[in-house]
Amino acid sequence: MSYEIDFEKEFEADVKASVEGREIRYKNTDFYVTLVPFSHKEFAGAVRSLQEQYPGVQQESQEYQDKFYGLVGRHIIRGWRGIRQGGLPVPYSAETATKFLKQPAFAQFVTEQAGALANFKAHREEEVLKNS
Repeated sequence: MSYEIDFEKEFEADVKASVEGREIRYKNTDFYVTLVPFSHKEFAGAVRSLQEQYPGVQQESQEYQDKFYGLVGRHIIRGWRGIRQGGLPVPYSAETATKFLKQPAFAQFVTEQAGALANFKAHREEEVLKNS
């Protein structure tokens, strides 16, 4: 038995999330961060290039970590809302995102969520292929 799959319908939300990001609440706060999965094409290519520059144990260096989080700030975090400084909203920028990623709790949250989004996307693709 074969199934017709409306690719656009099945993956519309996933495709949109892969490009524009998915808004995720940061812990129990009013801060929401918009993320794309680690499997995002531009990010994956940039990380491969970075890993080639820093082979093996060099990836444990602070310099590598700083560059990695710079890529996360530029490619994975797409925006946010609900963060204020001095009573004013803090606008998203890759530079500000990279600064926020120096806070270990925020860096852990972002990496866990971006990884989970990538795993969810891969799992959905497998499920649809199994049913086709």
